[in-house]
Amino acid sequence: MTKINKSGFESCLGQTFEIQFGDQAVDAELIEVTGIKIDTTQQGRKAPFSAVFRTLGNNAYSQGTYPMKNKTLGENAVFLVPIGPDEIGMRYEAIFT
Repeated sequence: MTKINKSGFESCLGQTFEIQFGDQAVDAELIEVTGIKIDTTQQGRKAPFSAVFRTLGNNAYSQGTYPMKNKTLGENAVFLVPIGPDEIGMRYEAIFT
């Protein structure tokens, strides 16, 4: 498992991630990485952020934890929530705290 942080994901914007939704592997593009503002930060705690991925088509998979791999970040299990389609495909968001 690769250490997950905002700068690591920012370096992967536009890259493809393979998400394993059950028995189906689906390619998703990382389209957005956004910091999340919080009122206080504990010393040494990483800043929270969200990452949005897009798959082609409008198939919506249920929210849940799915294996995901990428050539830069390696393999990680990530909790994804479908947030709806855009003009290209279905979007999924992961929040990292």
